[in-house]
Order: sequence, then structure tokens, then C-alpha cells
Amino acid sequence: MSEQTLAYIDNNSIIHRADALSKLFWVLVVVIATFQFRGSISRGLMLAALLFLAIVVARIPLRAIWKVSPLIFGVALLLGVFHYVVTKGITPLFSIGSLW
Repeated sequence: MSEQTLAYIDNNSIIHRADALSKLFWVLVVVIATFQFRGSISRGLMLAALLFLAIVVARIPLRAIWKVSPLIFGVALLLGVFHYVVTKGITPLFSIGSLW
């Protein structure tokens, strides 16, 4: 029997007892809040808060988090690239004629 990367861990925590719609709501809140942060410190604090919630509140073992971290950081990298492209900056990296 092979272990899955995103295997469900059956813990009787408040996070696990919440319904799916509530979890989806909180995922959206975290994503939107992270897009609003401008500095690395605030994003690092968000990461620390999420790790705290996962380890302490949801009681997910650190080994399980470490195992799935490449997938999580891959998605985070994609979100970061998307954020970089859509966020208006001060100085453009390049311009194409008079379009921008």
C-alpha cells in the first residue's frame, strides 16, 4: 500500500470537524489576505501562523507537512508569479512601444 502525498489525516480537531464550506471560506480568506501583504515579513508571519494552525490546532504531524511541502511551495510559487504579474508596480520591467 503506497502513501499518497495529500493523504487525509483523521484527527478529532476543530479544523477536521469543520464543514467543507467553512474550510473553503478560510482558504479564500488566507489567499486574499496574502495577496494584500506587501512585505516579506508579513508573508512570513502568515506562513508561521498557518504552520502553527496546522501543527498545534489541526494536530498534523510535521513529517506529513514536510512530505507535502514541495506541492505546497509549487502552488505558492505559481501564486507568487501571478501576483507579480497582476500587481501594479512603480517602474515597468520593459515596455512594448506605447502600449504600456
